[in-house]
Amino acid sequence: IMYGLTGVGSAFAGAVSDYVDYNNIMTTTRAILGTHDKGGNFSGRFSNMENNIRKIGMRTKFTAPEVAAASKFLAMAGLDIKSINESMPAITDIALVADSDLSETADVVTNIMTAYQMKPDKMREVADKMTMAFTMSNTTLMEMAESYKYFASIAAHEGMDFTDTTAMIGLLGDAGLKGSHAGTTIRQIFNNLKKPNKAMKELLSETGIKLNGDDGKLRPLFDIFTDLSKNNALDKAFEIFRVTAAQG
Repeated sequence: IMYGLTGVGSAFAGAVSDYVDYNNIMTTTRAILGTHDKGGNFSGRFSNMENNIRKIGMRTKFTAPEVAAASKFLAMAGLDIKSINESMPAITDIALVADSDLSETADVVTNIMTAYQMKPDKMREVADKMTMAFTMSNTTLMEMAESYKYFASIAAHEGMDFTDTTAMIGLLGDAGLKGSHAGTTIRQIFNNLKKPNKAMKELLSETGIKLNGDDGKLRPLFDIFTDLSKNNALDKAFEIFRVTAAQG
């Protein structure tokens, strides 16, 4: 009986602790949302979001406080109630597959989307592409997030396709270049293509490879590397990309 009572007491204490944690987190989340979500019926929409959070807590391995903490990170990233409701399933899915902390997952995915200037309605697309990349290559979600830190904003500014750069991270992971190493490598590859030196221009001219399209902008990286491969120009990687990016 004593052991039984002790077990019940511990379970009850744990439930009370979770309830307190959940309420504290949601109070903070409500305050954050109040600064930028100016839509009507705020209280009603917030209550609906809470119901969704609790449902996710019941359907998945994540507890309600964990889901609430993830919603707080989404709110901190500037998402409104509607966007959080739409984003949470995608965030939960990628965290489940990656076996990663839910709050950290919400944080890194929104950081990447912010750097890439993507709107919240792209959350599912981003989550699916990243999941495809880290499940089919020798890299992890957090290693990919570390890679993006070094080039995502530059890539967005120059119009580099998110799908292409995500695939590049996966391919570099297969070759043993991960995290910051992969990120700095991609950034340097791009910089060399964007501003080739005289020797690089001569080598590319010899092989007939064009870096820029008719509009004067850098062609998609996938197309450039396809041409490099077809023309056996990758044998001259050190001359084309210089030592800082040649390995990648």
